[in-house]
Amino acid sequence: MENKIKSIKRIESAILNTLGESGVLKTNNAIQKKARKLAKEVRSLRITKKQKSKIEEQKHIVEEKQNEVFDSIHYAKRIQEAILPIEK
Repeated sequence: MENKIKSIKRIESAILNTLGESGVLKTNNAIQKKARKLAKEVRSLRITKKQKSKIEEQKHIVEEKQNEVFDSIHYAKRIQEAILPIEK
């Protein structure tokens, strides 16, 4: 009878250990899955940041060119006004 009780206790202990390990594995897998998801989001944010930086640089270039065009137009207008008579 005592041997039977000891066997049952060993089996119970083994089952509890297995269940505990299973729970730890599930938790570990969930943590790894979340870590992979976060790493993917970080990579995506880095790419987005690089793209934003490039777009801002291009915007700055376009604004400079636009200012050059406007300055050229104003200069041409001043030359025309100086040379051509004013119509009334």
